[in-house]
Amino acid sequence: MTDGDQQSADESSDGYIKYGANNYISRGAELADPNQIQLKGKTVVLKGVKIEGAVRMGRYCMLQEDVVLAPPEGVPLILRGHLVLEQGCEIKAAALGSHVFIGAGAKIGERCILKDNIWVAPNSVLGDDTVIPPFSRVEGAPAKVTAELAPAVATELAELAQDAYQAFVDSKPKVK
Repeated sequence: MTDGDQQSADESSDGYIKYGANNYISRGAELADPNQIQLKGKTVVLKGVKIEGAVRMGRYCMLQEDVVLAPPEGVPLILRGHLVLEQGCEIKAAALGSHVFIGAGAKIGERCILKDNIWVAPNSVLGDDTVIPPFSRVEGAPAKVTAELAPAVATELAELAQDAYQAFVDSKPKVK
């Protein structure tokens, strides 16, 4: 790629595509195959996000800058809904349940399954083939369950995802 090509690529990455049921996808996101991505609604994919395979996302999924979704080969990554994936996360999991927060820089290994109502601390590293039970707080490198979360966390995590979506919409993103 020449310097001239890089400049035009940067210019084209400005703004968002509004798609389907109020989904916003940054023009600066890298989608390996857009035909393998399903969005249920009110999902935001920010600049620098890379989606490297088949992904199915529920409602209210917030993928912050530089998140990488790399599903296992031949298996779609399922993101159920009400999720916040903070900047720089790398997700190679098979499935993330509903009401999940993953802190900045966290790495989720291949074929992992995170059940519903999970909070993963920033910079945690979860090994391959790990299953995390519902209502768990996970942290460390290597990551382990450090606490059981109260049932109220389901509502709190749902509101966190909805608030993140609303804050994005209120910022009046440039839609092209």
